[in-house]
Amino acid sequence: MLIEIHVLQNLSPSNPNRDDTGAPKSAYFGGQLRGRISSQCLKRSIRLFEPFQTELQNHLGERTKLFPERVREQLKQTAIPTDEYDRIVLVCTRIGKAEGKESSKKEKEKADGRKRTPQLIYLGSGEVEEYVARLGRLRTEMPVAYKYYLDPKAGFQEVMTAAVEASELDDKSTRESLVKNAWVIAKLRMDRLAKFDEGQEAAALPERLGAEPGDADAAWIVERVELLASLEDSASKAILKELLGKVTAKEKPQFGDAAPEKPGDFNKFKRQLDEPLQNLSVDVALFGRMTTEAAAFEDVEACLEVAHALSTNAMVREVDYFTAMDDDPDQKGPGAAHIGENQFTSNCYYKYYSLDWNAFVGHLSGGKAATAKSKGEAESLARLAVKELIRAIIMSVPSGKKKGHANNNLPDAVLVEVKARNIPTNYMNAFLTPTKFAADSNPMDDSVKKLGQYAGQIAKSYSVKAERFWHDQDGRKLQYAPNPNDGVTEAKAPKPEIVAPCLESIDALIGAVLKAIPKVVA
Repeated sequence: MLIEIHVLQNLSPSNPNRDDTGAPKSAYFGGQLRGRISSQCLKRSIRLFEPFQTELQNHLGERTKLFPERVREQLKQTAIPTDEYDRIVLVCTRIGKAEGKESSKKEKEKADGRKRTPQLIYLGSGEVEEYVARLGRLRTEMPVAYKYYLDPKAGFQEVMTAAVEASELDDKSTRESLVKNAWVIAKLRMDRLAKFDEGQEAAALPERLGAEPGDADAAWIVERVELLASLEDSASKAILKELLGKVTAKEKPQFGDAAPEKPGDFNKFKRQLDEPLQNLSVDVALFGRMTTEAAAFEDVEACLEVAHALSTNAMVREVDYFTAMDDDPDQKGPGAAHIGENQFTSNCYYKYYSLDWNAFVGHLSGGKAATAKSKGEAESLARLAVKELIRAIIMSVPSGKKKGHANNNLPDAVLVEVKARNIPTNYMNAFLTPTKFAADSNPMDDSVKKLGQYAGQIAKSYSVKAERFWHDQDGRKLQYAPNPNDGVTEAKAPKPEIVAPCLESIDALIGAVLKAIPKVVA
């Protein structure tokens, strides 16, 4: 079953969603430049809408790189010794893979000292607690594997293994030696890799946060070894042999204990630790989650599709030229202390959202692990979530440049469709021809007219059955005028048909939608 929401909203002069130059985002549609608000921007405005947060406060997740620090806080509620916290947090920083440059992560860690994952993780409500509880259980059940998992030398060997597998090193012996000696190379032999001969300029060492080597060190080592292995001279071969050799007597006092052997039950330990977490939150189920590593935070297919909002009218960008004056009364001379320009526009936007109700309830109930009880609880939560989702879609406004424009304009018209069959239909094609600006009309009047005509045509042409609920604050009808048959005069043309009855308020619309959703669980 699908729940589709169509919104017509006119924004006063504003810049709700900027591109990389600071200009309002745009897209060509129907051969005309249109205003655009990205789907990412719309989803964020929904998630952060205060009533949405309040009503679903115990069922919402968090997008953050600070998973390691969330784990550290949760560890305080367990019997795990405090001297293991730092090692657990270090392991957590290796969950996920970097999305492009990590400079911002490094700068933030240097600024506040908090440990971060390489990428944003969408944490579901309760997932941190579940992860820590699972770790505590495995600590008791598989102590040897647990100790190996937290050993920094063993951990870095795993990191080096991944770096080697992603490299172009062909020699099996070199690959194995790199992994086996990863720790001593990272700790004691990096300088030897930075400079191969006296006449060569030393390569910059990777910046390391904290005392332990990580992904950046492994990638740098592999890159330098690839270069060294490609050199055919005897001196380079000697350096490579020395680099990949065993720990020397001189290095032993600095190296400490050797990396432990991988225990036989370690793979079982990892499988259990990385089993998908079950505590999915409403927003993770709605908007989905993608991670670049198959770990406990598995990918979640979004139940809600969100289109980029496009203007029904052709967009015209305007420029706001502004100045700022110095308030100091002793400031002498004419002129401004600051001069600047900002672009803005004013558009009537069509927004479209499509929610797969059955998939949504399925996610919230625990998927394959669902029980009759969890399905019933999930359906109750899903109904509350739909109520608040529709309200947030209607009433939330992206925050871009709002302080300077106050474009707090609520939508004029909302159409919600409940379909038994999953046949999603975006009605943006109603506006292939931009809305008209007649002297006695406005873009919203023409937008409502076009939407009704197109929705009616689609329903007739494709036999798309749905329960439809319409609210227009000006009481405009959502109607469809059937095309007269050939040979029928205009005087005998069929009368317009109502596509959906007009409800008196948004509350009435939301109530009608909830009544139309059949029970998924008996």
